Amino acid sequence: MKRKTPFTSSVKNKSKSRSTQHIEDSSSDDQSSKQVMEDNLDEQSNEKEVEKKQTIWDQITRKQFISAVKELGSDKKQLDEETWRFNDFTRSKESIWSRLISKLKLNQTENIRQSLYNVWRRNRQKSADVLFESHQDSVEKVHKSDKENKVELLLPKSVNKSTASDESSPHAQTRSTVEQESNTSTIVEASFILTLKDWKDIYNSSTRKMVPGWTDMMSEKVRSCNFRCTLALKNHHVSLEESHKINSSFSHCIATCKTPSCKRTFEVFIRDEPIYRDSIVVHIRAGGDEDHSADEKAIVRHLTGKARLEVGKAASAIGCLKVLQQKVENADEEMLSARNFTGCESMEVIKHAAADYRKKFQLDEDIFR
Repeated sequence: MKRKTPFTSSVKNKSKSRSTQHIEDSSSDDQSSKQVMEDNLDEQSNEKEVEKKQTIWDQITRKQFISAVKELGSDKKQLDEETWRFNDFTRSKESIWSRLISKLKLNQTENIRQSLYNVWRRNRQKSADVLFESHQDSVEKVHKSDKENKVELLLPKSVNKSTASDESSPHAQTRSTVEQESNTSTIVEASFILTLKDWKDIYNSSTRKMVPGWTDMMSEKVRSCNFRCTLALKNHHVSLEESHKINSSFSHCIATCKTPSCKRTFEVFIRDEPIYRDSIVVHIRAGGDEDHSADEKAIVRHLTGKARLEVGKAASAIGCLKVLQQKVENADEEMLSARNFTGCESMEVIKHAAADYRKKFQLDEDIFR
């Protein structure tokens, strides 16, 4: 009789058990190593997420950033030109971003460089304003110290003896502040009124343009506000009909003095569009130093428009010499002392005006020809 159950040796069973045990051990080791690697990756990802969540302001303050930029001095202009990415130059200590990061005591990484770059590009105007305000504060402190020293010098000797002397000398003014103080001049503001008739004579509402001859009236009105300059008006502008500009004036022009030595400029403007029921207020803002020395040549505005026709008509009626005499008698001595001879034309100009008047109205021609 044959056996139904197969015969298995004990040696084979032992080898199989050992092999299975070895496989189980190796698989457990692989699983543990994989778990360690996954844990490390999770930790790195968590660190990156934490770095992403943290902003640059968690590591520094705005005051520290502005003070570090201020310490760069004139080199801070390079912040706009140099890239934040790493290359052969930006890795060196000569890089402007490396210098800024070292002043802030941060790590030299591209993430920090990019964060600082974005902060500088987005808040550049605010940082510049803060730096300018700090500079102004330092300048004001210097001015205060100078004033205090002047007051101490003006006090009597008995008072100076009782006060304690300050051993530290005041800081000298910078070149920029000295130039700024020398260039600043007083600004004078004035105004005059145009009647409705005067405004219609110099402005065409249908075309929204000034009529030729408006400069003569404006010059005469500015002179009536105790300004002695011989004006040359230019750069005139009238706003558009449907303009949405709130801060701009309705009418605006610039006037300069024709005397070479005079640096005064005038801004003549009308704020709101005139309503044809009321009179119009014209504002004047004058700046610059007035200088009309006696050595300068006499300056006259050109005789044009209606004023030229009136002079020509008077010269044709009573003669050129009589017109010149009247103009000399009615001349303003203060204007003449400022070398402004407007309204006091010479004999040659009066003769030419009379000739133009006769030519326009054909007074010299024979009507029976």
